[in-house]
Amino acid sequence: YRGADILGALETMRAFPGDPHRGRGVEFVNPLTHEHPFPTFAYGAQLLRGGESSRSFRHTASTLFCELAGHGYTEVNGKRFEWGPNDVFVVPNSLWHHHVNASLGEDAVLYSVSDRPLVEKIGQYFAQGRTADNAVVAL
Repeated sequence: YRGADILGALETMRAFPGDPHRGRGVEFVNPLTHEHPFPTFAYGAQLLRGGESSRSFRHTASTLFCELAGHGYTEVNGKRFEWGPNDVFVVPNSLWHHHVNASLGEDAVLYSVSDRPLVEKIGQYFAQGRTADNAVVAL
């Protein structure tokens, strides 16, 4: 999963609306099995266009993020965490969070690693998001 390939895939999705809670994103899969590359970890990347923000989201997996491009912040349970290229931060499981790309003319790209496959295997995975009117919905 070369960086250039990841950025190329995200660029092809740039014009599409994307998911309101995650922006435009790719999840890495084993090309032979079409499952997560490892039995206990999921890998992915997401793109937020300049000035774009995601809606609040939470799930029962913990996620580590590495910022590859752009500048912005992630709000986790009401606390703001600023980020820029090569910054690393973690969103613990079950906490509401959303990302904001503070760069008006520049895309933000977040690389992520989560324990979602492990949580799914033990039957404990669920996800929720907030709608535009702040209602909580199952995802």
